[in-house]
Amino acid sequence: MIDKLQHIINKLDQVDFHDLPVKGFYIEKDLKFLLRIDYFDYVESKKDYDDYSIVFTEIETLKLQGFEFTEANELEITNFDYKIAKGLIMCKIIFLTGFSKPSFDLEVDCRNIEIIKNNQNL
Repeated sequence: MIDKLQHIINKLDQVDFHDLPVKGFYIEKDLKFLLRIDYFDYVESKKDYDDYSIVFTEIETLKLQGFEFTEANELEITNFDYKIAKGLIMCKIIFLTGFSKPSFDLEVDCRNIEIIKNNQNL
C-alpha cells in the first residue's frame, strides 16, 4: 500500500512545473488555512489547455518573498521544488510576473497537497 506522502510525490512528479500560466491565486483562512493556485497546462495532443488547481492544506508556514504585482502583470509558475522532512512537504515555487518584470518566491510547508483537474477549458 502506498502511503499518503508517496502518493502526493507521485502526483507532483507528473506535472512539469515550468511555464504554467496561472489563472488564480488564493489564500483562504475561513474554515481551514489553505492555498490554491489555479493554472493551465498545455496538452500538445489536444492543442489546448487543461485547467488544474493545486491545493495546499494542513499548512504550517506560508511565506511570500518579493511579491510585487499589478493588474497588468501576467503570472506563471516557472519552478517548483519540494522536499520531505519531518512529515512536512516543504515547497518553494517561483513565479514570473511578465517580461522584464520581477519574479517572486512562495514557500509553503504543509502536510497535504491535491492536484485537481477542473472541468472547464480556455
